[in-house]
Amino acid sequence: MKLAGHIVCKRRGSGAAQLFDRRSGGVFALNPVGDVLITALVRGATRDELSALLTRNYDVAVRVARHDVDAFLATLGQHGLLEG
Repeated sequence: MKLAGHIVCKRRGSGAAQLFDRRSGGVFALNPVGDVLITALVRGATRDELSALLTRNYDVAVRVARHDVDAFLATLGQHGLLEG
């Protein structure tokens, strides 16, 4: 799974990021945790690796991290931001 080819990720100085959809002109703001997940996703991280990243960096339970990653990926997918 990766960002769709028509999506551009821009980082802001505040530790957050924005995703720009070049097809629709849509802009999606990410909080700092979303930025961490997108950065890892762009580098090829799997769902399990994303969950482990949250567990390690934010001291959350594995179950919670998996739920949050699934919700994050589902939201990206619903907006057509992912391929694969």
